[in-house]
Amino acid sequence: MIDALISTSLFALANAFAGGKFKPILRQHGGPLPGRGIYYAGPAMGLSLGALASDWRVGLAVMVGFLCYRVPGWADAIDGGTGGDGAWRDLAMMSARGLFFLPAFGYAAWTQQALTPIYVLLGVAVLAAYAYHFANNALGSKPWRFLALELTVGALWGLSLAGVFGLTG
Repeated sequence: MIDALISTSLFALANAFAGGKFKPILRQHGGPLPGRGIYYAGPAMGLSLGALASDWRVGLAVMVGFLCYRVPGWADAIDGGTGGDGAWRDLAMMSARGLFFLPAFGYAAWTQQALTPIYVLLGVAVLAAYAYHFANNALGSKPWRFLALELTVGALWGLSLAGVFGLTG
């Protein structure tokens, strides 16, 4: 259970870091680290979950999934339909982005022969976090909205992956 809490917390912070919420430590914002936050968050999550699961292949699958999910960008879908593309197109794009995390879930299914349904449903709950963002666009620009979204989505991914890799026992 402690491993699941660690995974959930680390993923929440890493997802926020990958989304640029801790800009002062990146060189482009005056900090020491070059590049985007995702280049550090992806390997850190792979190493963390690999260590928690005591399996380097888990770490590799998580790192690949996290990088596939974050690196390509949002294709203007993060505006929740307010940018003229339409909310349905943006929701479809965000849903497809969630599927980029399949390498980690695929590895779990291959090695464990089954996925616990509740954790698969938690992965789907990430879409609910995006729906929250879409609905929240009606409130106008709030500085905490993206931070809340990044932390929520990261925590849901962390809990989902902790479950599928057996870190909740």
